[in-house]
Formats: sequence, structure tokens, C-alpha cells
Amino acid sequence: MNQKISPDRAVPRAARRPFTDTHHGIVREDDYAWLRASNWQEVMRDPAVLDPAIRAHLEAENAYSKNEMADIEKGWNEITDELGKDGPTWPKYLDEVTTQKKYFEDGENCLLADPDAGARVLADALVRLADDSELRSRLRAGGLGTAERYPDTAFASAVADAAAETAAAA
Repeated sequence: MNQKISPDRAVPRAARRPFTDTHHGIVREDDYAWLRASNWQEVMRDPAVLDPAIRAHLEAENAYSKNEMADIEKGWNEITDELGKDGPTWPKYLDEVTTQKKYFEDGENCLLADPDAGARVLADALVRLADDSELRSRLRAGGLGTAERYPDTAFASAVADAAAETAAAA
């Protein structure tokens, strides 16, 4: 997918509204301060009270982003349709496609989490990663080692083969 800015849709640009604020003798200029709703806590309870100018800008940004990301969303939908809505899991893949196991070593150059086990498993893996500096160092070194052992073309080819083999097995 080749992403580019659509010539038929202008990028929304926030209006510059000069604003100067002084706190503790420090002067701060912010031409976009108007985008911060002073009633943000009330807006969290009732979005209808958001300043219409802020809402209009946010809606324009959201519409633009949705339009620009349409190709990516379409591509993602094509991939998930091809693989099945649930998609294969990496652990299942590693068991079924043994030829590629050399690239993925759980806890050594990657962390594997079975998406079928739910979001809690992924969250636990991320917390484990955040809390364990030794694990982060090992994964970094393992990832660099994998990259050194397998040239880009070989690794990219292996990942493409793995995806194709997984899709065929699904």
C-alpha cells in the first residue's frame, strides 16, 4: 500500500490565535491554546458542551484521518478476511510451521502472546516487559542477533513464507 496525501482533500490546519500567558514571571506564547477547552472536565461528562470551534476542528481532523487511513483499513480487512476473522496465533503457527521456529524464540528475541487467551495475557506480557530490565536487554540483544544471523532479504522472505504457510493452514 502506497500512502500519500490525497490531493482532493486539504489537510486541516488549526487557526493560529495569538495567546500569551505569564506564570511566575515566565511568559509563554501559544497560538493553539484555544484548542484546550478550559471546561475539559465538564466536557468529559457531557461532550455536547465542547466549544463548537474546537469540535469543528477535531471533526475535520478525524474526517481527514479516516479518509487517509482508508487504504490501510481496507488492506487490514483483506488480510483478516484471508486469514479468517480470528486469524492464526503465533504459538499455533510455531507449532504447525516448524521450519520458521529458528526466527522466533519466546523470551529470547520476542515475546509471544496468544491473542485467543484475551487482552489480559497481552497486558501481562507488557507489564512483565516494563518491569524486567534484564528481559528487555535479552530481547534487544536477541533481536539484534537474529538480524545479524539472517540478512534482511532472508528474514523478510521467511516472514512472508510464514504468513503464506499460516494462511494455507487456516
